[in-house]
Amino acid sequence: MLGAIIGDTVGSIYEFNNSKSTKFELFSPNSSPTDDSVMSMAVAEWLLTDPERTQEKLEESMLRWGKRYPHPLGGYGGAFCRWLFYPECLGGRHPYNSWGNGSAMRCSACGWVAKTLKEAEELAQRSAEITHNHPEGIKGAQSVAASVWMARNNATKEEIREYITSRFCYNLTMTCDDIRPEYRF
Repeated sequence: MLGAIIGDTVGSIYEFNNSKSTKFELFSPNSSPTDDSVMSMAVAEWLLTDPERTQEKLEESMLRWGKRYPHPLGGYGGAFCRWLFYPECLGGRHPYNSWGNGSAMRCSACGWVAKTLKEAEELAQRSAEITHNHPEGIKGAQSVAASVWMARNNATKEEIREYITSRFCYNLTMTCDDIRPEYRF
């Protein structure tokens, strides 16, 4: 989880000012945690305080953290902002079929607290589907939680890559140089 928050903070200054360079400062005076760090904390709180791991308690945690930090750097994504602050615009606070990366960005604690790989994926699914109930949104969260669980259980990078590739059908063979020419975000 610390790695997720550090990565979020390091990348924060590039969120709307993309860079394809490998030469960059890790921390600048403008670096700041973003909405993804805030929601990572909300998911961690939920996992640590709700032994039943209910959607109701997850929602309460996300609302509490969102109200505590209503304007993080970069802001909350449009649909998530409506879910968090203006649920009446959605006809109530319910999943909105997102396939974005928010569910993957907030779920690292699922891989940390889980006792088994299966549990890591189940917790990630539960943490995702409260908003990101599209299969791709769930899959992204599960792949992150599985990677975290495997890493903390001494899996090698190759074992993690093989599992994520076979389980989630992600192509993890491309290098950064392969990705850069076409990458936009």
